[in-house]
Amino acid sequence: MPTNKNAQLRYQILDRCFCDFSRKYEIEDLVNKVNEALDDLYGNQ
Repeated sequence: MPTNKNAQLRYQILDRCFCDFSRKYEIEDLVNKVNEALDDLYGNQ
């Protein structure tokens, strides 16, 4: 069980990226994907 509410979301996003064998993700790409998803969920506050 994640200790915070964003951990599970981050794990799901990273899992989707790692399962996509058609593209090789760099660390910057992974960070951007997670940040985009969090922005979509919570918006820019």
